[in-house]
Amino acid sequence: MGIQKLKWIHSTTSLSNIQNQPSFNNTKSVDEEEMKRFSITAKEWWNPNGPYAVLHRMNPVRINYIRKQLELPFISTNTPALPFKDRRILDIGCGGGFLSQSLARLGAKVTAVDANLENIQIAKSYNRSKDINFIHTTAESLLENGELFDAVCALEVIEHVTDPKEFVSVCKQLVKPDGYIFFSTINRTPLAYLGTILLAEQVLNWVPKGTHTFDKYVTPNELKGFCNGFDIVDVSGMGYNPVTREWSVLNGNGFGDLEMNYIMVAKRPSDEHTTVEHSNKL
Repeated sequence: MGIQKLKWIHSTTSLSNIQNQPSFNNTKSVDEEEMKRFSITAKEWWNPNGPYAVLHRMNPVRINYIRKQLELPFISTNTPALPFKDRRILDIGCGGGFLSQSLARLGAKVTAVDANLENIQIAKSYNRSKDINFIHTTAESLLENGELFDAVCALEVIEHVTDPKEFVSVCKQLVKPDGYIFFSTINRTPLAYLGTILLAEQVLNWVPKGTHTFDKYVTPNELKGFCNGFDIVDVSGMGYNPVTREWSVLNGNGFGDLEMNYIMVAKRPSDEHTTVEHSNKL
């Protein structure tokens, strides 16, 4: 049995302790009102025409972006069909498990967590991969357990937490040296309000009303600041074409490219003297 396989077995065994005793007393990022809203629609995660239809269409674009960013750094262990072979990747706020399943199909050993129990139950019911460990817990609990990952993904999550700076701080501490962290979210601009709240929620009913709160949106510069101590690798916009109903990654340099949805990747330095911010709020 290989070393990577032994590490995976050990990690899933230790993570089972979190799953058996989920605790949310140590988190300052979980928003209870957000949890209630997601509980109402949890059964609809895998309905391609339901309230998560936009995320269904976004997922291929997100996974292609992650693959493009990680294929070269992970080249020592990968193959063309399995570019993330045996790499530990964390999916925070996994929802119904779209991203988790895509990562596992590319060879990753995925730990997928969500603070909403209904989301985890749905994700498990649709899972057919032995390489995904779905856990009802928080990023803070993983940190207390000493977990570290080759890559951490928190996609469409930060705009739903109570303290984005604290949330990013916790996520950063879950990344191994030389590892990567991905965030995707919505910029706090008038155009974003028009597109994601006024049109998407109130006029077109693409997503349930109340899904987004404008004041919780995070600008790219704010997110870069939260990632202090990490090297920013790339920031790109994500655009949605309402005619073709398709998402695409924008280069981030065009007019308005970062005005609405965007995705960012940062790298934790390998220098042992470089310290990642440790929170004293846990």
